[in-house]
Amino acid sequence: PQARLRDMDRMGFDAQMLFPSTLYAHMTDDPGFEAALFRAYNRFAGRQCKTDPTRLKWSGLLPLRDQHQALEAIDELQRLGVRAAVLFGTAGERLLSDPVFLPVWDEFARTKLPLCVHMGMSYPPLAQLGRSIYDGHVIGMSLPAQLAFMAIVGHGMLDRYPELTVAFLEFGAEW
Repeated sequence: PQARLRDMDRMGFDAQMLFPSTLYAHMTDDPGFEAALFRAYNRFAGRQCKTDPTRLKWSGLLPLRDQHQALEAIDELQRLGVRAAVLFGTAGERLLSDPVFLPVWDEFARTKLPLCVHMGMSYPPLAQLGRSIYDGHVIGMSLPAQLAFMAIVGHGMLDRYPELTVAFLEFGAEW
């Protein structure tokens, strides 16, 4: 963190918002193991950013596919000082609006944290639709964003949670 802060000073940056790698979008088929990986990342990022939380801000991963872990992670993320929660376009083979996730969304909405939908290969079978690596990348990384938009906007999540703030990050929207 100290080296990062020195580099930020050198470049004239007052603060930086850190996001996890899209590699987390689908590292395993096991929801429990995925939750453990997400939460380990969150603890690491939280520790690193605690060095100077006014300048090093971070977003944590929400392990939606394991409901018990997701509920615990929401509390833990807040204790660690997270500024936003990150999800990918789907939770594996489920849309973000799937009713099974309602207890998690109910709890998350109470936090008032922004929800960031980040690009990532969250449902690998989509990539198999293409004829090339490029096709697979374009389909597998971008279609989940459209599915997330449909789930959040089209399936009434913003009606159910009117104070929910959502950002769709990357997906062709240049930094």
